[in-house]
Amino acid sequence: MEPGSAPRHLAKYALPGLGQEVNLTVSRNDRDAEGAILRWKSLLTLYWREDEEDDRLLEIVQTSVRPPLAITIVHLVDMKGSELLLGAIVEGDGVPYLFSAYGDAQTLAPWEPSFLSLIRSIAPAAS
Repeated sequence: MEPGSAPRHLAKYALPGLGQEVNLTVSRNDRDAEGAILRWKSLLTLYWREDEEDDRLLEIVQTSVRPPLAITIVHLVDMKGSELLLGAIVEGDGVPYLFSAYGDAQTLAPWEPSFLSLIRSIAPAAS
């Protein structure tokens, strides 16, 4: 683990694998779930030519509400299958927490079950 590279990043973890190394980043941001998803989509579309089709991404979004938390899970992959983004937005009181892992699909795909397990384990603090 290392501190995040941007002020809003709380931590960054390296995820080793078969392809290129990817990072899991934990951050806080003023974006709501929709804004975070649009930002993540832009990461995957930066490398596309303007004349390519608009349906460039496959997307799976799941939202679960466990008051006072709303958790949105995102799975984005470019249509070539080479880039993958796993993301989660945890909204509650205050600024949302964002969890994202982006990069080489071959490296990141085996980490998806662990990523989902981590996100599904998030619960409000006991009072």
